[in-house]
Amino acid sequence: ASYRVSGRTGTPNPGEYHVFRKLEMGRSKSHPDLRLPWFVGFAWGATTDIGFHGIPLEPDGSQIEDDSQLGTPLSSGCVRENQLTAKLLFDWAPVGTLVVVLA
Repeated sequence: ASYRVSGRTGTPNPGEYHVFRKLEMGRSKSHPDLRLPWFVGFAWGATTDIGFHGIPLEPDGSQIEDDSQLGTPLSSGCVRENQLTAKLLFDWAPVGTLVVVLA
């Protein structure tokens, strides 16, 4: 399947990675009040891991961006998805799954 996501241009570097951890609800290191639903970590950034996850959630449960903004580079490095596709990917990709990042 293919669907729109948001990320950050050039992060992570192109290459092959593997899923190394999964969290039903991760936390943002740079913004500790934000929750990262359905986190699937596959690469390392400068200070923390990079992964796929649902659009981050504020403490009140609201998303920090609308689904319509997916496709625009808005993240600090992770790959943001809408909540449904984030859950589907979380359920589908076991630890060890190959992730290929293209330029």
